[in-house]
Amino acid sequence: MTSSKPIIVLKGSQDWDIWFNLIQSRAQRADIFKYIDPSKPERPAQFAAPVKPTRQQEQTIDYYRLDLDNYKEEKKDYERIRKEINDLSTVIDDSVGASLQPILQNLPDTHPYHQLRALQARIKPSTATQERLIVNQLRQLEKPPNNQNIDKWLNQWEETVYKAEALKMTEVTLRRGVDTFLDSLLSYDSEYATIAIRESSKIAETELKVTDYIADYREH
Repeated sequence: MTSSKPIIVLKGSQDWDIWFNLIQSRAQRADIFKYIDPSKPERPAQFAAPVKPTRQQEQTIDYYRLDLDNYKEEKKDYERIRKEINDLSTVIDDSVGASLQPILQNLPDTHPYHQLRALQARIKPSTATQERLIVNQLRQLEKPPNNQNIDKWLNQWEETVYKAEALKMTEVTLRRGVDTFLDSLLSYDSEYATIAIRESSKIAETELKVTDYIADYREH
């Protein structure tokens, strides 16, 4: 793991998605997510410490050396994984806000799996809550952008749609979402939006994607 410095602080459920994605991506880059995956009901099997081989009486020196070399490689892997897991535990500690620290302090085991399971149980918003947040974000984004924040507005649209896609909210990601995006854009760039609205009406709903229109508008 290249750095243990937290990038975002987990202060509440509104931070969960981006915070957990950060933790998950760090773990995946270090190839340890399978050992700490909090979606599992029990802690996943861990990488076992290798046992140093002893030379058997009938074993040739060459075969023993081969076993010893394999042991050294396995030990390096084990030590790397153990360090990565310990580092991730520190990252989690450092990136959880003060008000949530008691959740971690009361844990009998500081393994990242147990840290994430405890935080997930208390902080992760339910599917219904996530859907409600997305709908509220979409209502905010219905306000047309201005010259100063068009890029920010497009980024927020993109982020909201990606979250909706993860929850399979087709009312946001397909035609209704496209119509809402283009209607919101109409007062800002009527020429582009008018043409896009006309063209989108000819496309089958299953082929419409809001993210395609966002990307197209960026490039036009």
